[in-house]
Amino acid sequence: MRASFNPAVQRFAALVLLCLVAPAAHAQTASTQSLRQLRDQLIAQEGLRNADAVAVIRESALATIANQMAGLEIRLANGTVLHLGSIAIQLNTAAAPVEIGVKVSPPVPLPAPVSLTLKGTLGNGEVTQSKLRIPFRLTEVKSDSLPSSLLAAIFRQWLSPERWDAVLPPLEIPLNLSESLEIPAARFDVEGTMPMEITTPAYQVKVNLTLAALMMLKGRAVAALNLQTQTGTANDQSSASLDTPDEAAALESEIENLSRHLTAESDLRIRLSRRALNTLLAGVAAARTTDLDFRLKPARIRNEEKDALVRIHNYADVESGDGRADVQSLLIESINDNRLNLRLTAEGDLTARLRGREYGVPYSLSPRGTFSISNETIPLEVAGENNGVILRAVPGSRVPVRVSLGIEVMGRRLSLPQTISVQADRWFDKLALPEILSREVQLPRIIEVSNGNGMKVVSSEVSRYTLSNLKVTAGDDKVECNFEVAVSPQRTR
Repeated sequence: MRASFNPAVQRFAALVLLCLVAPAAHAQTASTQSLRQLRDQLIAQEGLRNADAVAVIRESALATIANQMAGLEIRLANGTVLHLGSIAIQLNTAAAPVEIGVKVSPPVPLPAPVSLTLKGTLGNGEVTQSKLRIPFRLTEVKSDSLPSSLLAAIFRQWLSPERWDAVLPPLEIPLNLSESLEIPAARFDVEGTMPMEITTPAYQVKVNLTLAALMMLKGRAVAALNLQTQTGTANDQSSASLDTPDEAAALESEIENLSRHLTAESDLRIRLSRRALNTLLAGVAAARTTDLDFRLKPARIRNEEKDALVRIHNYADVESGDGRADVQSLLIESINDNRLNLRLTAEGDLTARLRGREYGVPYSLSPRGTFSISNETIPLEVAGENNGVILRAVPGSRVPVRVSLGIEVMGRRLSLPQTISVQADRWFDKLALPEILSREVQLPRIIEVSNGNGMKVVSSEVSRYTLSNLKVTAGDDKVECNFEVAVSPQRTR
């Protein structure tokens, strides 16, 4: 049974195949032009400080992930099988040298095993239309034991780079990613002068992320994502000036200064800006027209004693009632010292069934009223749960809600306003932020290449990335998370 295969992974497999057949080319260091482009990109984007989300992954973690490709078999049409061994990657400024060890099993046994060493360079991502293209060029193919004539006999037509250019698409990553923000349903009681039971629905708000940049820096790779849809083409910042060691060193120093804040304390660091969080919360506010359903419980909301020759007792009792409210805005106005201040506005209506007595006259009415939360502040804290990130109201925090009812009895208009205190920590007890990076990637295990240059993946493997030892902080208008990364593959067919 042949496996269906993700196009992005197929492109990566194509890149590996290209490594195996392309001729030796250029040096592995970044050109002055590439350094200049990276420097200009950092300046134009203010060091990615304005990006909605930034992910920084250390070289060691990226090497661990890349080594999941080890063990891949590529079966050529002439019977030759290529076995990928070790995969080493080094992150330098504007360039990432890659070295792959390959064992060759030709259709005719050779006196001794044949090994190849493939060296190439990955460059910074280039935005083009709806894709982010990662340039790659092979720099060296060598074998101490295989003569060039035998190498040509084994690979035959695969030695032609023009053939591969015509067959293989470039290595590209989709610019638009989709994740979701989740809030579980809740049910809680409100006590006080107008007790009620409030229920809130579960939310799963789709979040569209746009990959804005992918940069290679010294010892780390950096990806920037925005929550707005952004498309465009890469600017051509080429220059006719010649590469010189002095200029390259000066550019690397400038890039290091511009990216000094783009570091990671652990394998993976993810930063979410306040603007990004507010975009997520705006999606929650707009997701439904009914965010709260409430059911009134029996209670006395008016109690008045009057002396007029005789003592008169005026009162109003809520027997039952129900209503609903819409959250109109959720806005984090500041993030400092691990505290997020959330501004909340909500409005709704309710119908109550009242029974009472006014100056000795009994009545039974069903008035309509309003339910409102007007720009109130709820303090939130950020926490880790199962190595995911959640926002929740600070324990003990409450939010005032104004409930207004009006009735007319004996020609008199009576206003029955109430202010109730809702437990914010029961309402906002778990707002799970979306995972910016996927924790599951499908990798090829066996690829067959036909005479017509077509590729078929006949076996694949799901590689799951476990994030652990989460450390999360909030301050300076952003939320930051640091993880350790571990890999646990699971074979599929």
